[in-house]
Amino acid sequence: MGGMKDLSGSWVPAEDGWSSFPAQDGYSLLQLNPNGVATFTVQRKKSGAKILKFAVKEKASWVAFYSDSKNHLLFELESGQLTVFEILQGSRKQKGKTAVDKDSDDVRVQISADQAVVDIGKAHLVTTPDKKLSGGKFGFKGPVGLKDFHFQGAR
Repeated sequence: MGGMKDLSGSWVPAEDGWSSFPAQDGYSLLQLNPNGVATFTVQRKKSGAKILKFAVKEKASWVAFYSDSKNHLLFELESGQLTVFEILQGSRKQKGKTAVDKDSDDVRVQISADQAVVDIGKAHLVTTPDKKLSGGKFGFKGPVGLKDFHFQGAR
């Protein structure tokens, strides 16, 4: 079972400029007003068994409107695509998908009370969560490496 880590005040980069949060299957969440704009460079982590190198994928995951592990939006960036899933009462439903340049790692996520807008390179994805997911937090799922993270709350 994964744990949860409060990231407010934790964005102190290492000497190489990367901040790393190794929570295996857990969530690392900002304890801030979730409405605003987050920008960051993501370091895609390898997922899958190292023995099966051909099956290993680069992947980065983040969440918005997070209430708990059974209620949130999940964004997964891997292998040239961004997919968003709505996790509602533990059921996972795909909400959208868009192609992303494999070399695009600079992410901009704008969150308002009723939608999330993600821009990665030329890719643009807008999603509206179920009304049951109002509020919640923004953060990351699983192991993640970030650089140049900034969050500007809505005014």
